[in-house]
Amino acid sequence: MAKKELNTNQLAWVVLIAVVLVSTLLVISGNNIIGKIIYGYTGSAECKDYDANDRFPDGKNFGEASSTTKGKSAFFDHCNLESVVEYYCEDGVVKSVEQKCPADCDEGRCQ
Repeated sequence: MAKKELNTNQLAWVVLIAVVLVSTLLVISGNNIIGKIIYGYTGSAECKDYDANDRFPDGKNFGEASSTTKGKSAFFDHCNLESVVEYYCEDGVVKSVEQKCPADCDEGRCQ
């Protein structure tokens, strides 16, 4: 009995459909994390958030793009579609939160 083999076109379609399905699942599940902490980095070095100030002492300044450092590691505020991923320090730990911008996100800050 002969085995059926997938030809190149069939294999390409299977791979394409799999990529589309996985991408769709990632986009859909990504919407569930907006506004929640999505990252935490611990270590013994000092945590420094460069957009923390008197108005935003917790460093969650969605209108300014900057960086947060801990030791030799640096984390940069950045856009994820219309949301901003904001890094900040909490109890000496680098954390991040994703926040949907009211208008648009540009170069790591809400417009």
